[in-house]
Amino acid sequence: LAPLTERLIKEGTELRGMKSRRLAEGRYEVLLELRLRSRMDPQAMLAGIGAMPEVEIVELSDRSE
Repeated sequence: LAPLTERLIKEGTELRGMKSRRLAEGRYEVLLELRLRSRMDPQAMLAGIGAMPEVEIVELSDRSE
């Protein structure tokens, strides 16, 4: 998770919450609640995260406050 959180901090994304659970040996599911800056392109941010080694984006949700 360290490379992911470092990337989010560098891009100015606020990590509002995180939950994780172990699915199998070496495999985890992580639920992130993020708050993007208003000028940030969400698709570009997700593409960057999805391109990280060993990361698979399974589901997305847009829950506005």
